[in-house]
Amino acid sequence: DEIKEKREKEGELPFDIQSKSIGFDQTGNVITAGGGVTITHSSAIIEAEQAKVDITTSEAELSGDVRVNEVTTSILADVAKLNFDTGEGSLDNADIFFEVGGYKLKAEKAERHVREVYTLNDAEVTTCDCPEGGDCPPWSLTAKRARITRDGYGHLWHCVLRVYDFPVLYTPYLLFPAKTERQSGFLFPLFGSGSRVGFELELPLFWAIDKSTDMKITGIIQKEARYRTDIDF
Repeated sequence: DEIKEKREKEGELPFDIQSKSIGFDQTGNVITAGGGVTITHSSAIIEAEQAKVDITTSEAELSGDVRVNEVTTSILADVAKLNFDTGEGSLDNADIFFEVGGYKLKAEKAERHVREVYTLNDAEVTTCDCPEGGDCPPWSLTAKRARITRDGYGHLWHCVLRVYDFPVLYTPYLLFPAKTERQSGFLFPLFGSGSRVGFELELPLFWAIDKSTDMKITGIIQKEARYRTDIDF
């Protein structure tokens, strides 16, 4: 407590830390805290059961119900290593939520880079909430590897489109916008079959004309019946 108070008076703690137990190493540069830790740094609030923070490098090791709440992003993880100054770090068993745009990312292993670029292994991406009482979103994209930039673009490798966890479409690579504003581009295709129309494919194109106007142009192929285009303005 004496070292902590001295550090705070000298202005050497670049963050506020609250915990049931707080200690310093012999150099006074490494903080260990346990029993529930809350760290406030700039606009971020970071919570964990245990924490170890190096004041000289601004690097923290966090474990046990890790929660990072920022203006643009919320993160849950079992274990995290973060640099408070750069925002870089690694996450184990991570759930990442972009507040604007509603993108939800899950990964067994995730790396966070500067400018909120995330690289993910064994990833899941969706914008849907799970039905009440369930743990499976109506649709999701799973990938062996992913690289996603908040308010930028997402790249998925070995990607599978799942509907209620049922795989319906595979592609070796997929590019999609992870932006907070509406973007023009192709939407997910719909396909099926019937005795009257045969194989049916719908491929919709979304056109964001301006802030208040948009158009969806859908090409429809019904193999045994016809070809047509639907337009929603």
